[in-house]
Order: sequence, then structure tokens, then C-alpha cells
Amino acid sequence: MTTTTTRGALRRIALGFDGGQVLSARVAGEELTALRAAIDEQATWHELRAEDGVVLVSIGRLGYLLVDDDDGHIGFG
Repeated sequence: MTTTTTRGALRRIALGFDGGQVLSARVAGEELTALRAAIDEQATWHELRAEDGVVLVSIGRLGYLLVDDDDGHIGFG
């Protein structure tokens, strides 16, 4: 799902961690790009700015990153 705010379009993501925990968030496109770069670089920690606040993510504990493709919306447009 994509939401538009004063900061631009937000994308819904889910971060899956070792042990089964899942963190869902809505992030701006530049934040998603920075998170993917941190994963590619195998950074230790990454500060993720989400709609609800800032999350410090342990990159080494990530099992997956799910990015909503926005094709499942309901309604017009």
C-alpha cells in the first residue's frame, strides 16, 4: 500500500528477523533505498526513519525484507 504525506509517497514494508519477529512499517522511498544499501553493504546497524518514528535495525539479524508491490489496492484509481 502506498500512502502520500507531506514527505511524499510511503511504502509498506515488513522486516523479518531471526527468531520469527516481524516489524511492519511505512517508509519513504529514500529510506527504503538506504535500507537496501545497508543490507547490500552488510552493515551492522541501520537507522530507519518510518512513519511512526525511528527504528534502529540490526542488519545481521534480518531474514527478509518484504516490500508491498501496491498492486492489491481496492477502490478506484
